[in-house]
Amino acid sequence: MAFDRIFRIPLFWRLALFFGVLLTGLTLVYARLGFHITSAYSMEVNQQLGRGIAEHTVQEIKPFVDGQVDESAAHDIMHAMMAINPDVEVYLLNPQGEILQYVAPYKEVKLERVDLEPVRQYLSDSLGQAGLILGDDPREPGKTNVFSAAPVLEEGRLQGYVYIILASQAYTSAADALMGSYVLRNGRNALGIVLGLSLLLSLAVAWGMSRPLNRIARAMQRFRGGALEARTGMQGQSGFARLGENFDAMADTIERNVENLRSVESLRQELVANVSHDLRTPVTAISGYAETLLLQEEQLSPEDRKRYLETIVRSSDKLNKRVQDLFALSKLESRQAEWKPEPVQLSDLVQDIAAQYQLIARNHGIAIHTLISAQPPLVEADISLLDRVFQNILDNAIRHCSPGDSVSIEIHPREASVRVRIADTGEGIPEAQLPHVFDRFQRSARNGGGSGLGLAIVRRIIELHEAEIHVESHRGQGTAFWFDLPLAG
Repeated sequence: MAFDRIFRIPLFWRLALFFGVLLTGLTLVYARLGFHITSAYSMEVNQQLGRGIAEHTVQEIKPFVDGQVDESAAHDIMHAMMAINPDVEVYLLNPQGEILQYVAPYKEVKLERVDLEPVRQYLSDSLGQAGLILGDDPREPGKTNVFSAAPVLEEGRLQGYVYIILASQAYTSAADALMGSYVLRNGRNALGIVLGLSLLLSLAVAWGMSRPLNRIARAMQRFRGGALEARTGMQGQSGFARLGENFDAMADTIERNVENLRSVESLRQELVANVSHDLRTPVTAISGYAETLLLQEEQLSPEDRKRYLETIVRSSDKLNKRVQDLFALSKLESRQAEWKPEPVQLSDLVQDIAAQYQLIARNHGIAIHTLISAQPPLVEADISLLDRVFQNILDNAIRHCSPGDSVSIEIHPREASVRVRIADTGEGIPEAQLPHVFDRFQRSARNGGGSGLGLAIVRRIIELHEAEIHVESHRGQGTAFWFDLPLAG
């Protein structure tokens, strides 16, 4: 529950809190490290400055006489050193590190011997290149301190060591107290300044990070609320900018899909209305004439019965053609139509089509002409689908021509294709309707009382052949369709 409450806090304040805590923690860690480094530096400087004290002491006094400690001489000299430099503590050690004599405030020495390993390390580093070396503090067991040391030799034999603590307990306590007071006094001010700067920096970073995220979040919220035009408008190379660009691209895609869905829904409604209208007319005619034949069979003359039956047959043919067109277009649009490309000689196909339509055209007073270049090359096409293209275009042309008009079918070889052009001298298509002449159920001057599917089927078939169909028309001057078919491989 507490975790959920944290994530209810606005992103800006969460980021500000996170960076504030992070920067404050880093500041405290850095201050602690700085204090430790400063203390170590001070101790190492003290050890380097006091490196010659023990050696000088050995040269000034002879703490051993015939292998025995000269207590009075050693005591006097060590007291003299303490008087000159009260910060030091002087110890006289035997070769095993045991304390033989010492001068220390209040006689507060708690160790009987000193570990000689740091002493040997110190003595081997004559140039002081080993850095800080700490040894036992006889007054504080378990603690270490900076020291100076020198061997005591008599006739070349080691008699012991002079071991000097360079920062006595009193000095250390006073220094720690002063350092604590100094750190407390100045650290409080520094910490306040650092915390203030950390807070400002945290707010600035949080604002810089949350601003683009909030911009994206607002756009997404508007988009979710139905404002499909909502965009972030962000550009750039940063991660947030790319995120905003990706959201905008996604929103564009979704908006297009929604528009397509709306268009499909509108088309579906139009499809249902058009199909209902196209099918209702022939169905009504068939039903009406059939019912009349049944009810008035005895009263009708043979001529009337024949006329009624002919009307029923024509309506049935029309109904069958509408249904076939619907199925054909559905298969073509779903890419389920059988596609069997093969080398086709267009001149033979055009001659057959023209012969089929000669009688129909002559009955309407229309002439059909063919213009075919000598020996046109073979094209790669599905002959049955291509036959459907010629039939649909010629049906439209004849339906919109008047007696005395003509229809021409032309074939012209090109560099990598063959152009087919079908033109008529009929009534033409209004300019405003030309862009929609291939749309499904687009009722125009071109299809008149037709279903509006013929030219839509033509376009789908031509697209299957990886080609495009074009149309040009002038009102009262006629219409021309043309497309290019690829040469057979």
